[in-house]
Amino acid sequence: MNRHRHHLLLVLTALAGVIFYFLMSIHAQPPKNAPAPAVNAKGECRLVFQQDAAHGQFYYLIIKAANLPRRASMVLRSADGRHIGTISPFGKTPGPEGMEFTVSVAREHVVKRILNLIITVEEASSTSRPAKPTEVLSIETSVEP
Repeated sequence: MNRHRHHLLLVLTALAGVIFYFLMSIHAQPPKNAPAPAVNAKGECRLVFQQDAAHGQFYYLIIKAANLPRRASMVLRSADGRHIGTISPFGKTPGPEGMEFTVSVAREHVVKRILNLIITVEEASSTSRPAKPTEVLSIETSVEP
């Protein structure tokens, strides 16, 4: 009887080890298709449009933003400081997927299909800071008529 208990204890210990290893390997690895942050810690990103805008077409950004501080807005500028646009949620509260905003981009900001973008958050207290990666959930580019 002791022999069977000892054998059962060894099997259960080995099984627990396998389960522990499996669980640790799941948590230690990022998801395979985890997207890169939309902006870095300085609120900067480099975007590449799939094509040049032909005559009658325009460049657009589709920005998915998370909750911002109350009465705050996101200001989009080119790397050389020129104003591109402003996102002002006006009290809307996004769900867990965030809220989408579409911003048109003037041709002069896009050079060889590349836009170097800086996003800052202007808070109600008139302070300005770089947008956090947790505030800019994603940025997509589009060229449309």
